[in-house]
Amino acid sequence: MLKRVLDIKLTNLNMEDRSDSFKGGNEDLSVAFKMQLGEVAQFNNQSIFAMNIRIQLAVSSDDIASNTFAKEKNIEKLDMLTFLKADFKVGFETDENEFNKDELKNELANYVEPYFREFIDNIYNRTEVSVPSLPIGIILGSIEA
Repeated sequence: MLKRVLDIKLTNLNMEDRSDSFKGGNEDLSVAFKMQLGEVAQFNNQSIFAMNIRIQLAVSSDDIASNTFAKEKNIEKLDMLTFLKADFKVGFETDENEFNKDELKNELANYVEPYFREFIDNIYNRTEVSVPSLPIGIILGSIEA
């Protein structure tokens, strides 16, 4: 179904280092991740499409498992060490114009996961905030359509 990813463009980035106001101590930190997939938009009458994707990452001493993170209405108000929100526009090509949108979203998420993990690792490696590398599969388990 998905033939190839054409491009991934960062359209918005918000990263907050809250280490100065962080109330947690040196105990274990929780990492929560969420990816939201937008609607599929088609260009011309070809099999070229685009989708907006938002990724969010929170690191906190609070126990914020991914399912809690997804349900939390005011995630920005939690006591967090750091918070990241990034919006991307992903262009891609499919083998055909007719497809199952849910299957396509999951397939696309599988393709872009390594890019997003690398993106987050690179950003945090350039800061004073120590965030562990994201495990493989964390993104696929956090998709919201």
